[in-house]
Amino acid sequence: MEQQIIDNLFSKEKLYFNENIHSNLTTKIQSVLLDRKAERLLDQAEYMVQATINDFLNNQLRNTAFSAVTEVNAFAQKRIDNAIIHTATNSQIVLYEVKSYIKSRENRVNDKSIYNDIVKLAIKKKELPYCEVYMLIAGRTKVLKQALVEEKTLQLPHKFLDLHNRSSITHDLAFFKDNIEKTIFEKAVKDGIKRISISPSRWRNYEGMVVLTWRINKI
Repeated sequence: MEQQIIDNLFSKEKLYFNENIHSNLTTKIQSVLLDRKAERLLDQAEYMVQATINDFLNNQLRNTAFSAVTEVNAFAQKRIDNAIIHTATNSQIVLYEVKSYIKSRENRVNDKSIYNDIVKLAIKKKELPYCEVYMLIAGRTKVLKQALVEEKTLQLPHKFLDLHNRSSITHDLAFFKDNIEKTIFEKAVKDGIKRISISPSRWRNYEGMVVLTWRINKI
């Protein structure tokens, strides 16, 4: 991927994705969650969050060299939920894996499904080092706080106790072995991934609804 194309999306002089788009995306999702809560319409599938991401990104990227798509190929039969691509070349520039815990019956975080997605993203980061890759979880604050703070079933950096936390966490690949699909683990091993570094990114937490994002770092 040409550096000029990457700079058009990420540099301060151009679109400045991380600050102007990614940050506002979390605010948009938060507002949608609060709207659904006010309307007592929280029986929402994960697709609602994916669709919100896709619509928001395409609006932000109108009349640029980029566009947003859903369900892009990762490897084998695996797919990534949302992506920003360079429209002319179909090159992936930003990737999001999404999980939601919005419905009243979704009372516990499935850490295995989230770890699956994180390793998938790490594989894409290894393949496309210039690509920004994010894990995004949206839903009820008490469910995510329970997993990250109280029971610590989800071992990821978080900002529930320190809003200014920017400390990354690094897990050896072996940490994920028993918590992800065998095919994903084997692909990571084949690609030479030994460790995965994860940093907290933009977060929104208000009125019992939260949007959490993490960035998978290059190692």
